[in-house]
Amino acid sequence: MMPTNSPYGTWAASGEIDIMEVVNAGTENQGVFLAAHHGFQWPLNQIVTAPAEVDDASDWHTYALEWSCKDLRWYVDGVHLRTVEAESYYSYFFAGNDTGFTAASDPAAPFNQDFHLIVNLAVGGNGPGFVNPADVDGSTMEVDYIRVYECSYGLADGTGCNSNADRGLETPEEAEPYVEETMLFADGAANLSWPTGERQLVATAGWDNDGAMSVVDDGSVINIVTSGAGNAVINAADGEPFELFGYYGAGELRFDMYIEAAGTAPLSDILIKMDSGYPALGQVSLSVADLPKDEWFSYSIPLRDLVDNPGEQPLNLQQVVNLIVIEPTAAASLKVDNVSLKCGHPYRRECGISGPRQAGDGSTLVVLDEIGLEGGFWSSLGIGGSSTDSGFASYYQSGTNQVTWSNTGDSLLVNFASSDEFGVWFVQADKPGVDLSLYEDAGFLRFDLKLPQETIDGGLNYKVENEYPDGTGDLSLDLTGVEADVWTSFEIPVSALLASTNAANYTDPRPGEPLDISAVRAAIVMWPAGDQGGIFFEIRDVRYENDPGAAGDLCPQPTPYGTAAITG
Repeated sequence: MMPTNSPYGTWAASGEIDIMEVVNAGTENQGVFLAAHHGFQWPLNQIVTAPAEVDDASDWHTYALEWSCKDLRWYVDGVHLRTVEAESYYSYFFAGNDTGFTAASDPAAPFNQDFHLIVNLAVGGNGPGFVNPADVDGSTMEVDYIRVYECSYGLADGTGCNSNADRGLETPEEAEPYVEETMLFADGAANLSWPTGERQLVATAGWDNDGAMSVVDDGSVINIVTSGAGNAVINAADGEPFELFGYYGAGELRFDMYIEAAGTAPLSDILIKMDSGYPALGQVSLSVADLPKDEWFSYSIPLRDLVDNPGEQPLNLQQVVNLIVIEPTAAASLKVDNVSLKCGHPYRRECGISGPRQAGDGSTLVVLDEIGLEGGFWSSLGIGGSSTDSGFASYYQSGTNQVTWSNTGDSLLVNFASSDEFGVWFVQADKPGVDLSLYEDAGFLRFDLKLPQETIDGGLNYKVENEYPDGTGDLSLDLTGVEADVWTSFEIPVSALLASTNAANYTDPRPGEPLDISAVRAAIVMWPAGDQGGIFFEIRDVRYENDPGAAGDLCPQPTPYGTAAITG
């Protein structure tokens, strides 16, 4: 079922319900899926899905969906197999320039609107995989009937019609978008702050057009007056660029503006730009004739619109110099306030503005301490997992996913739940990562593990990463001689991590680059090498450190000299 009018924007923010999606029917690779698509516009779209146990989908079966404002319920041959409640889906969409991105207020969204049915047969694609046309000798789908009912004894919103529901079925976890807003100017230019440091912003003239443009930050608003062109900018006082990550999908530039009609050319435009250093920029044009005058108004511009409307060179969101550029095309008198960058993302901390890079000083850097608690540079994001059941999205709270963890008071216990899923455990720092350059020559990654015999027999893999797929790639941990249920210390030279080219073996989304020691995000990633069902390990005291006397070591060993002759 697809939305008829798509009030929340393009797929999948306005939703999609797969009452039945069959792949490779009647074969050993058969899959029958029941799914609800929701959340953000592609490519940040979300899916709540589950396979259905159907003996032979090439035979006759009856598929059904019950749809209400509170939940979606799927049935196959009269058996209730799946329930997804409204708390597990949402719609985050661009509601217009006056509102910006927002989550739909109706908790039933996006499934609170008219949908229409699609019944189709396709050959090939991402699900079935490659199909040789020569092997296809006719494909058919037979449909006996399609019927739509409205419950006669329930309410208008569809509730009250669940007499056949299995109330013992587990439902997916609640879901909501992650939203972060960074103020750039509000009663003065902002001082941006992160755990790793601060950066002061300034509002000033970027191009004064030979004195035509005046820009004054009076501690309350930005006053912009020009007799003809020029521009005002907000950038960093240190002149260095910013990295905006995760902003393309649902990021926006927001501001309040006051246009004084008497001082502004009525048929002019106001260009709003963002640049990576002129002429690498993105821009949109606002017609003064279409904007309110002599009153404050709010305006929001999706960053996607800026990126998709480049200047002579494209805007690079990883190297933004001027966070906003306000450029009238003719005479203008403007006031600007409450300038911000706001982003939304399906997953926590996956969008924002990167802070100053953290750098190890050569002393011991704690990743997990002696009882398994994250520390130092890796405490901001910390312990997490990523697995097939989350679509390989990272999660930082232990719940019901493939990878779970808990602190025993003595160590961190990491568990892998199912043989049918795949996941990895990691400890990760905020972007842009940690600079470990002072550990390059004589540094080690060291950690302690306690492993049951089953984990030893199956083996463990590990890696260190910048941003997937860049890093060491998959490495096998040498467990030779490791005794079961006994704490064992491991050490890997940083030079060996840097020498690995295994990331080049990845193919999705691309082959990876070798580890960049100046921007390490995942200090350690670890997972079972074989079947993951029921596998676990305990880990503690993870750290990067130099051997005494190495470059950057704050406490080198003393150098012995010969006997000194002491005279009075």
